[in-house]
Amino acid sequence: MDETIYLKYPWKTEDIVTGYKYHRKSNNLYRVLAVIYLLIGIINIILGLYNVFIRSDYSYWSSIVFGTFFLLINKINLFFFAQNFKKLNYENKQVEWEINKDKIIHRMINLSESTFQWDLIQGISDTPDGFLLYPQKNMFYWLPKSEFNNEEDIAHFAFIAQDKVKNWQQLK
Repeated sequence: MDETIYLKYPWKTEDIVTGYKYHRKSNNLYRVLAVIYLLIGIINIILGLYNVFIRSDYSYWSSIVFGTFFLLINKINLFFFAQNFKKLNYENKQVEWEINKDKIIHRMINLSESTFQWDLIQGISDTPDGFLLYPQKNMFYWLPKSEFNNEEDIAHFAFIAQDKVKNWQQLK
């Protein structure tokens, strides 16, 4: 199979946010922080509710607010991540990928073009919605599976990537 895979689609902020969600799932630090934030949020809300409603000490409302903030911190993070990408004004700009066994070419028409040799790719994560392509440790490109022409192209990309990239992982 020496065929080249071509993808062409409009850039969408929501696609990048989807990729970022999977990026966070693939990163152990984000997973540990999510548990810590959850615990901090729950403890603060429980202590705040206890002090406000049982002890009638209304100075603990801030603990409830603080706890709620920590429970919502992942949603807040996603909101600001999306806002930063919206500021770039890339929405609906044409994106093209050219993928073969030798290299990957990424183009944003009239903006940029990047060529990656497979041996320079640090890792690839296969998710239910797309592929995270890591040219550097915490920098990723998102290739939505919905933009591939067919299932054979998805399987062909996965085959090439697994063969060429050492750090391959599957996320659910």
